[in-house]
Amino acid sequence: MPEPQSLEEAFDTSMEHIKTALAFVPYDDDEERRCAEENAVITLRNLALAVLEGYIADVNALAEAEVLRGEPLEGAHHRAMQHEAERYRARTAALGASDG
Repeated sequence: MPEPQSLEEAFDTSMEHIKTALAFVPYDDDEERRCAEENAVITLRNLALAVLEGYIADVNALAEAEVLRGEPLEGAHHRAMQHEAERYRARTAALGASDG
């Protein structure tokens, strides 16, 4: 199994694999190939966002369950989780931005 990668490294690796695959697809011109690569960036970014949003929903559901059980939700901990979620949303939104 390969070593774990950062979000950005995993995205870049996936893009390289997609670009390699697209190199074997016949296109009428470079513009068509560029559009295919741009669509791949959008698709990978959306996939990363979907995974992140699913994780955030799971974390929020666990926090809600704690509150419903009467367990206090640590304010600082919750704010830290929300801050991390926003940080990852920003990182995910930036994926592939330098490729364009």
